[in-house]
Amino acid sequence: MKLLNQSIKHISISILAIIGIWGVVFFFNMIAEIKENVDDGLDNYKRQIIYKAHQDTT
Repeated sequence: MKLLNQSIKHISISILAIIGIWGVVFFFNMIAEIKENVDDGLDNYKRQIIYKAHQDTT
């Protein structure tokens, strides 16, 4: 196998590994951000319900 082919093979494997690791990190980061936003939205909704319940005396 020629040196150029070996170099391209090693570079391709390295780039694939880097993109794979980046993809996993990005995925878990996005999941954490989505969960945080959902939790904030539910907390806000809970506060609105409590506020409306305090205002409504029936």
